[in-house]
Amino acid sequence: MTSFPDGDLTRKRAEQLQTGLKRVLELLALGCPLDQVLIELACTVDTQHSGISCTILLLSEDGMRLKLAAAPRLPDAYNEAIDGVEIGPNVGSCGSAAYRAERVVVADIANDPLWKDFRDLAIPMNLRACWSQPIFSESREVLGTLAIYHDEPSNPSEAEVGLIEHAAYIAGVAIERARSNQALQESQKELRKLAGKLLHAQEEERRNLARELEDDLSQRLAALAIEAGKLLESPAILPTSIEEGLSRVKDQAVQLSEEVRNKSHLLHPSILDDLGLVDAIASGCELFSRREEIQVDYHHRGVPESLPSDVAVCLCRVAQEGLRNVAKHSGSKHASLSLIGSEEEIVLSITDFGAGFDDERAASNGLGLASMEERVRLVGGNFTVRSQVGEGTTIEVRVIRRS
Repeated sequence: MTSFPDGDLTRKRAEQLQTGLKRVLELLALGCPLDQVLIELACTVDTQHSGISCTILLLSEDGMRLKLAAAPRLPDAYNEAIDGVEIGPNVGSCGSAAYRAERVVVADIANDPLWKDFRDLAIPMNLRACWSQPIFSESREVLGTLAIYHDEPSNPSEAEVGLIEHAAYIAGVAIERARSNQALQESQKELRKLAGKLLHAQEEERRNLARELEDDLSQRLAALAIEAGKLLESPAILPTSIEEGLSRVKDQAVQLSEEVRNKSHLLHPSILDDLGLVDAIASGCELFSRREEIQVDYHHRGVPESLPSDVAVCLCRVAQEGLRNVAKHSGSKHASLSLIGSEEEIVLSITDFGAGFDDERAASNGLGLASMEERVRLVGGNFTVRSQVGEGTTIEVRVIRRS
């Protein structure tokens, strides 16, 4: 019979165990994949004796089967045979432990009734004893099993029981953390999908409102200005006060028509739908420069005429918001905007030469960076900001090209 010397761990093995478990906890803290953490844990247990093999099985979502997670020392043929085994009150050590939610110790596989359906598989592979500990969640839900196989019939010592329990506890923590992370990621995906739908609905509403303003209200104001102009040019002699009033009406109608077109462009540049992203940004830069009296150098190269609608809208909105930040926060009278396409990606860059900022100021002044970053993330792009106080700011967006 093999066992740990003197029924306890040797100093060397205790040190190996401590080092191994520390490594497992480091992997856990770093957020490494669950399979990597569990394999490291099983290897750590295996270092305690040359004649043992640790295996970790996870309970399936329906709670009916055990799926292999880690078994670095067990033969591949054995792992394949037990992967997916159905749990039950008399299904070997692991199937029984998961079913009963309690530790199951089989000291002699060859003669234990729990192994009657599996002993012909285990014995030829020199698996003679198996002690299996359920892996529990914090709420005592069975998550799987952690087992130690021996190459000779044997019962666990007190120290070995402690090892199994401690290893199973760490496995439980790892599994629960992995599940929490997965749930969080799925939640974030759903939130991003919802955000994408909301942005799409918002853009559609803006598009409709912009069209209504430009096609209806702006044209009606233009018509009013034309009518006022015709009255001023008529041969009838008008009193000076009426002529001046008509002149003011005409001027205001022209001004309002221009303002409505500008507002319409900010809501949704119709040119984006009609002529594409390059011309839409050019129009936006021209409007911005005229309104804010800030020079914008616009450069573009290699941008395809047709882009996916969500990508085009995203880049156009970031350009708008980026220029708005230049006017509101930089104090600069000069900015540069470039839109460069390549076979792999499209890069939008907005640079000013003004005040710049630090992270604290960006958070407190509401620079809109988070909303821009989220919009870019929704189209699978990368958003970066480079800024230093007194040395200006650069916003850069990179989006992988797709048809």
